[in-house]
Amino acid sequence: MQSVLAKDFADFEYLVIDGESKDGTLGIIERYVSSLAYWHSKPDRGIADAFNIGVRESRGEWLMFLNADDYLHDPNALTLLAAQARRYPEADVVYGQVVFVTRERSPTPIGRPYGAPFSWFWLVLWRAIPHPAALTSRRYFEKVGRFNESYLGTDYELYLRGGPGLKAFHAPVPITCMRVGGSSRARLRQVLRDWYRAVTATRALPSIVAWPLYCLFFLRLGAGKVMRHASDSLLGRSTHGAGRD
Repeated sequence: MQSVLAKDFADFEYLVIDGESKDGTLGIIERYVSSLAYWHSKPDRGIADAFNIGVRESRGEWLMFLNADDYLHDPNALTLLAAQARRYPEADVVYGQVVFVTRERSPTPIGRPYGAPFSWFWLVLWRAIPHPAALTSRRYFEKVGRFNESYLGTDYELYLRGGPGLKAFHAPVPITCMRVGGSSRARLRQVLRDWYRAVTATRALPSIVAWPLYCLFFLRLGAGKVMRHASDSLLGRSTHGAGRD
């Protein structure tokens, strides 16, 4: 919340959708309530439902979905994205890059920023548009509908619905920082199953092509786990109870 309110961009409304948290979140929200256009703390059905509530309660032309563990990279992040939106008024989505960071109180970057120039081919092959670093047009929601609650990777399926004509434009600048260890990364097998469902349901790929790719991705996922456990053993670290999976 502090990263949003410290920005140098004023033409926006800020909504907070909280799923009735019991960890002190409510007290934090109340400290900033004068800066919010809308907020509530109520039970919901998950991330996609919360996103859809945000779409319903907001009024802006462009929407960004900043998750609870994310924060804007610097005070001019929204200014940079807004300039991209003005440059491409016909866009369905404009987006920058996500910087993955550690979970410490003073986090440090991990690897290179994520987010590359748009390609329908690579989107279908799972190079997702990073939604915490994106502005999605309200017109796009009016055209394809809202987030589908049956998917864990609900943002990925949403953009696939745009088809090969999806108008997506990229700015190669860091917009959002994301702490590692989110819900999708913790449930990679479900994300993989959702990928197969999404590309076939939206007809981005025929099942005769999607199924062999699904099997390949699944094998690579398993091989990656084996390699991680092997390296743990070689380095003398116990893998029991490590929770790597």
